[in-house]
Amino acid sequence: MGGKENTGGASEAKMDSQGQVNRLVQSWRKVCERSNKHDLIWRDQDLDRLSIQLAKTVADLRLHELSDADLEARLTVLCTKIADISEDMSEGFAKYNRHGLELSSFVMYGRKLMKLAAERASKPKDSVYSGFHHTFESIFGSEG
Repeated sequence: MGGKENTGGASEAKMDSQGQVNRLVQSWRKVCERSNKHDLIWRDQDLDRLSIQLAKTVADLRLHELSDADLEARLTVLCTKIADISEDMSEGFAKYNRHGLELSSFVMYGRKLMKLAAERASKPKDSVYSGFHHTFESIFGSEG
């Protein structure tokens, strides 16, 4: 009977891992739909074929440490600006993903892609909005 308790713990870890995979897949789908890039939604047959590798990639990324907003911000960059990201990857990567990020590429390069996406996801907020605010103030002045 003690064996069941041990496998229960393993099952819980597997369920949590599967939960994070599902979270990633659902977030990717949401981001693609929001960005009107429906053709980039990962297909079920690819998800089935790459499920073991995707689970390993997701565990390696420690997605459970990311908020939903951060995850979606990074995935939005990967969905909408893969050409920019490709500049920091190989020429082969750029050619293979020229129409959008393929699931197999995410599985293979997930850590580097998410790091590059995180860097790009934070830049616009800091530079564009703060610059706009100062420009707005300098043009219209402050009313008081």
